[in-house]
Amino acid sequence: MRTLGDALGQARMLTNLGAVFASGNRFDEALAAWRDAIALQERLDDRVGMAYTWHHLSDAQWRMDQREAARASLVTARQLAQELNLISLLGLIDSHPARGA
Repeated sequence: MRTLGDALGQARMLTNLGAVFASGNRFDEALAAWRDAIALQERLDDRVGMAYTWHHLSDAQWRMDQREAARASLVTARQLAQELNLISLLGLIDSHPARGA
């Protein structure tokens, strides 16, 4: 994607790669992929992508026992989801354990 100049595709690929890493309990690698994705999404002003990526990041941080970081990431995801009216994401956020802890 980088070679083709497709930054949006690259951000989506990094988000998906992070999910693959997380599903294999490779959370450090997932966090790195999602942070790279967020950096690209910020540059591209892909706020929908960022909202979902921040949610994924929060989930991995929670599983890694990084409670404060998880809460902060979830707050960022919630702010974006509310601004963009992402109802399905707000449902995921509302049910996340970091929200109530």
